[in-house]
Amino acid sequence: MAFAWTDLPKFFDIRKVPAQIWLALALASGAALFAPSGLAGAMGVDSLRVTHRAHFGAAFIVALAMLLSRLLTYLGREGQVLLLRWRDRQNLRYLGPDQKALLKRFLDDDVAVLNFEFTDAVAESLESLGLIHRFSRFDMAEGLGFAIIPWLRLHLKRNPHLLEGAAAPREIDSN
Repeated sequence: MAFAWTDLPKFFDIRKVPAQIWLALALASGAALFAPSGLAGAMGVDSLRVTHRAHFGAAFIVALAMLLSRLLTYLGREGQVLLLRWRDRQNLRYLGPDQKALLKRFLDDDVAVLNFEFTDAVAESLESLGLIHRFSRFDMAEGLGFAIIPWLRLHLKRNPHLLEGAAAPREIDSN
């Protein structure tokens, strides 16, 4: 089977090259470009550096650009996660007594999932705040299954004062 140049984009996707390769390319081309003449002569790349300076420069710039884009993508994702968690923690400050009581049930019963009626407005409000999430299954006998977000469970165990002022279980109206 012969190699077709039209298959090259499928074979070599620049976005799939690991960051370690880009780092090695940046270090090698940077060393070739910026090493002092004495060191470049000792490494035997002095004449190579003179004849291929443009190629080393292009490789250095492309490698740094790819590393920078990877870094910014990573920081953007992590920043988004941190921002969402900060927002959710801010939401915890302004919960009503009925919402606090529902979250307290997850901790008191030491369960990750609780079932609520289909019309439970408190569970729906906590879901809209992103503090619990709904399972896709629905059972007419047991109702909708909701799970507490894992980081929230840990945060509430470490900070039980956030659930102070929770309504007593009999005061919760699930309609």
